[in-house]
Amino acid sequence: MDEKMKQDFAEYLTKSFITFMDLSRTIDGLESYYLRNKSQLDIIKGTDETLYANIIEAFKSKKAKILEKQNEQS
Repeated sequence: MDEKMKQDFAEYLTKSFITFMDLSRTIDGLESYYLRNKSQLDIIKGTDETLYANIIEAFKSKKAKILEKQNEQS
């Protein structure tokens, strides 16, 4: 796979991760999603550190939203 294809694939995976991350409703679900996709995340990290950082920030943001919602309900 040439570098352009790797970059395009990494960008596609990044969009997919962030889109499907919204399906997680609990911290356990979010952590499970991360762990199930660790190998793909490593591919993104090896291809483009900025895309990887964007995904990690999206995970952190989603986690904060889940915790906020849990705190509102208790």
